[in-house]
Order: sequence, then structure tokens, then C-alpha cells
Amino acid sequence: MLCNRRYIGEFAFRDTVIPNGIPSIVPDDLFERVQKKLEVNKKAPARHKAEDDYLLTTKIFCGYCGAYLCGESGTGRNGVYHYYKCVSVKKKRTECECKPVRKAWIEKLVLDSIMEMLADDRTIDAITSMVLAMQDQESVALPMYEQQLQEANTGINNLLNAIQQGILTKSTKSRLEELEAARDDLENKIALEKLSKPFGSSWSASEISTSRSWSIGKC
Repeated sequence: MLCNRRYIGEFAFRDTVIPNGIPSIVPDDLFERVQKKLEVNKKAPARHKAEDDYLLTTKIFCGYCGAYLCGESGTGRNGVYHYYKCVSVKKKRTECECKPVRKAWIEKLVLDSIMEMLADDRTIDAITSMVLAMQDQESVALPMYEQQLQEANTGINNLLNAIQQGILTKSTKSRLEELEAARDDLENKIALEKLSKPFGSSWSASEISTSRSWSIGKC
């Protein structure tokens, strides 16, 4: 948000940039000072210490509400810790009892389970047969979800532009929250749909690797 040049009235559409194309709400000199500060912070020595890869993001799902789990990090007495958190809990969209789970623990659990599963030749044969069958099926829902997601993002951007121009009412805020909730739901549906058909029709049996979604629930 701090890098959004719309705040200084700059309107961009594809490759066209129009200075003063929309009303500005932040002075140019203040905006430039913020950019310089951000550049300094980006080079700070400790900035990247808390960053990590979350291998299971959009691949494990809440056993209570079905939403995907996303990576989170925080600082405790022993330093930086990493965990997965239900996106419904994170964004407070719905009531959910799912507690955060430690990143190292759940990733090791999933990896050990996959390795155990792949040690069985019968499992490999079964997975290969299922994947080859899935290649012949085309997703009907995915294009619809992606179109709806695009429309939701467009609606969100339009409302944000209106807010930037000083148009803020109860109905505007309510509509923005509805669109954000719809966007989160559609992103979850798209992730599930893609996981249900992880390979394209160009793959052969010898090139197939396994893909599986996992559920974190009452355990």
C-alpha cells in the first residue's frame, strides 16, 4: 500500500501512465520520503531472518471449516517461530476452532507419510492409474471460479479507488467486506480444483509424481 502511486494521483492502465489522472490524497514529497525509507529498510541486515518457505500452503486444509492453511511467523521468547494457520481464523471470516500448527512438525508428518506411502508398489500403481484417468477429465468449474475471482478483484479495486477519492459509506465498507470474503472463498475453491487435477494431458505414466491434499482437524 505504501508504494501505491495512486495516492499521489498517478493513474496507470496497462502501459499508459497518467500523472494527476485521479485526485491525490498524499503530497508528493511525503510519498517520496516514504519510498526512500522503504528502500533503507529493505537493506536492513535483520529483515530476511524471519522469512521461510511454507511448502504446504494451499495443500493442507482445515478439518473444521475446509479453508486452506497458510504460513505465518511470529516472535516469541525463543526467537522467530513458524506455523500454519487456518485462513478463516486469520481473516475472521467464519467461526473456526482450528488452532495453529507448528510448521516443522506438520511438514515432517506429511513428508514421512508420503515416503511411507510411496514405499508400497501397489500405491504407486494405484496413483498412476488414477492420474491417467484424471488426465481425460476437464475441469468445468475452474474457468467459472477464475472468472468470478477476476470479477471480485475488479470490484474490490473499484471500491478501493472510490475510497481513495473520499467516497466511504457504511454500504461501501460492507460491500468491500463481502467481496473480500468472496475472493477468499474462490481462491480456496480454485486451489482445491487444481489439486483435484494436478497434471496436464501431456504427462506420461513414467513422468507422474504424486500430489495429495492433507486435512488438519481434530487431532
